[in-house]
Amino acid sequence: MRKISKRDWETYQGFYNAILDAIRPPDLMIYLRCSMRTLRQRIKLRGRKMEQDIPLSYLRRLDRNYESWIATYDMGDVLVLESDELDYVHDLVHRLDVMERIEAVFPAAIGCPDC
Repeated sequence: MRKISKRDWETYQGFYNAILDAIRPPDLMIYLRCSMRTLRQRIKLRGRKMEQDIPLSYLRRLDRNYESWIATYDMGDVLVLESDELDYVHDLVHRLDVMERIEAVFPAAIGCPDC
């Protein structure tokens, strides 16, 4: 978006690539997808003053970038969870459902490396 200088962008890219070379990517990437309405409600509930006035246009652009990134992610398995109605923090049934979905994609997550 050209919000930072070319030099700073190249520095950022250098750090990013160094990190990719230095650490192993996660075995399973879990992407929590939700609608813009839900996202804005969650930001409001979180109550961080500095986040309350984030422009909707910025959030939409960020969402498009995340969607594009996850669509091309190839460093491991990906599990996309639609999270508009998902409350795995407070709802035991939802938590168990998430655990089952993770285990279905990545059996080693339950301590079964030979599964």
